Amino acid sequence: MKYNLKSTSNFSSSDLIVLPVWSDDKDLKFSSAWDKVLKEFFSGLTLAKNFKASAGELVFFNSIEGQNFAALGLGSKKGYSPEKLRREMA
Repeated sequence: MKYNLKSTSNFSSSDLIVLPVWSDDKDLKFSSAWDKVLKEFFSGLTLAKNFKASAGELVFFNSIEGQNFAALGLGSKKGYSPEKLRREMA
């Protein structure tokens, strides 16, 4: 999955940036605007054994600048449907 976040500077500390993650997609790509520390943290989180990216699994983390992020597990890409995505994001 490619994460193309242009900048986090226009988000306030009260905003939540949700990053969807497939459980069977370990090939993460980031745009060049991503902060190096944030890339490393998010990559480490998705590769960690305690975050499986199961459907509905949710992990919150913050950047050094104070932005709030949530990694939302979507489950397997095989079982994907627009309805399943809508339910997970609701």
